[in-house]
Amino acid sequence: MREYSNIKVTGIADADEGALGFALAKEAKIPCYTNLESMLDQDTFDIIFAASRNPKTIEKLRRQVPETTALVEA
Repeated sequence: MREYSNIKVTGIADADEGALGFALAKEAKIPCYTNLESMLDQDTFDIIFAASRNPKTIEKLRRQVPETTALVEA
């Protein structure tokens, strides 16, 4: 998403710090979190893309993401 000037990625959350997305985010100086709660406490978001394949993680996101934030399940 870095190639889109109208989109700003303001955080990434992944329990696996060794994940490729985590490494790319760190390289791009995007704040990285190992849990969703920490990320949600730090900022407000217009949209959150959920890229997890774990149904329990998706359900947790549905419960925790504020109603003012769009949740897109990828």
